[in-house]
Amino acid sequence: ARPHAAERAGPDPALAAEVGRERIRVLTLTGRAHEALDLGAARLPGLTGNRHAGLCLDLARTAVVAGRWAAAEDYVERAGRPADPRSAVLLADAAFGAGRVDEAAALATEAIARAEAAGAPESLCEALGVRARTHWRTDLAASSAAFRRAAQVAAEHGLAPWRVTALFGAGMMEALDADEHPTLDLACALARDAGMLGQLASARIILADAALMIDGPAASEVHARRALDTALRLHLPALVDIARIQTAYAVAAGGDPAGAEELLAAVPEPTPGNRALTSLARGVGALVEHDLPRAAREFGSEIDLVLTDRAMPMVAPVGAWLLLDTVLGGGARARERLAAHPSGLSRSIRAALAFADAVDAGRSGRAAEAARARVRGDRLLGRRAWWRRLLRPMVLERAVHDGWDDPVPTLRADLAAHEAAGAELQARTCRDLLRAAGAPTRGRHGTTVPALLREKGVTRREYEVLVLVGRGLTNPEIAQRLVLSRRTVETHVANLLAKTGAPRRTELHRWVGGEAP
Repeated sequence: ARPHAAERAGPDPALAAEVGRERIRVLTLTGRAHEALDLGAARLPGLTGNRHAGLCLDLARTAVVAGRWAAAEDYVERAGRPADPRSAVLLADAAFGAGRVDEAAALATEAIARAEAAGAPESLCEALGVRARTHWRTDLAASSAAFRRAAQVAAEHGLAPWRVTALFGAGMMEALDADEHPTLDLACALARDAGMLGQLASARIILADAALMIDGPAASEVHARRALDTALRLHLPALVDIARIQTAYAVAAGGDPAGAEELLAAVPEPTPGNRALTSLARGVGALVEHDLPRAAREFGSEIDLVLTDRAMPMVAPVGAWLLLDTVLGGGARARERLAAHPSGLSRSIRAALAFADAVDAGRSGRAAEAARARVRGDRLLGRRAWWRRLLRPMVLERAVHDGWDDPVPTLRADLAAHEAAGAELQARTCRDLLRAAGAPTRGRHGTTVPALLREKGVTRREYEVLVLVGRGLTNPEIAQRLVLSRRTVETHVANLLAKTGAPRRTELHRWVGGEAP
């Protein structure tokens, strides 16, 4: 039988090109950007004219998603369409990713004008997103407004992927200043329906950060590990690294620095930005232990990069660094660094500034002013109860030392919250401060030994040693921390090995928390 004419002619080139472009878009939206780039690079040599230009611009967008900024700029140049609004917005996005924020802002403004003139809603959404990101270190309100306009344009034109992306950005801005995050929740629901799993994982990282502020490390870790699992399944290396750091952040905040370091060790050759986030996570972990000198070292190691990298929002631990710098050294340097863009500071950072004002006023003998500033910081944090309890010991310690305000009722309330959550490290800090204030602790005294370890005969002091062993401290360091002799610590460690049946010291960390390994 003779073949049909269409069969003799072969596949329609235009149809094949469009199918290929659509597959590249789908791969990009579902988090498989590197696979999309490989597919596009293989198809590109066979195309000419508008088909070639269109695929080049698609690949430029995919390169942006993959974080390959130079490749994105190269594909825009190869497209040869400088008047196309897509070219301007992709160059803006690549410039922003490469850290050239001022250039990105100018290109985004140009792209918005071109997209509006051309009636190109997709390019308009993308350009508004870039402009929003260029503002998020300097003007949170302007950033949020740009994201929300992009979401509105996307909704009006049925552009579901761009709507999800814009809502994610708006939700991230919302989470910086609000205790509720309905926009981020909506972005998650729409991303799930659209199969945008990479965007969903990114949203969960933001949810993990918000959960830490309000509910604490356990709630944060749930979101962070879900984001990490998704990123691993999608083979997205950059997102995997960020999710690992966020998970380590939650684990360190939960008082398990050894577990956090195990996660961080799996981040190969971290980027400068990831190194900065890692230093902040370790600094927060040190604050949980109320080890202020170590927290200062951890924060200080990368704080210059954190403050100058305009490609990411100003995160809450920056406020913790500011307060710590005020407590330890007066805070002039920190305040100067943050004063340049006050409208770019989140509510958590503004609360830390209020606490720093309290410490500064109390140190100068202005007791009433100090008390008012502390109350202002408490109110600014709203429902962010865990973050408040993280920062307050630094303030209350100065109140005890400098003799202003009455820290005892607040310390008792925080102690009860820590004990209810099983946060022994922070509970111990509250007890220490209560004793320094001349107020004996009520209710439980000392470290609470988990039931399983009590059954094995582990004493309160042995459990305190166990916790510090689990955090990686040496016997001399434990002796110094607990004001014991080295010989006494050695005896406690030997007792712990015998009572738990652990074969060696390095296995003892598995018993922290009182669960059998």
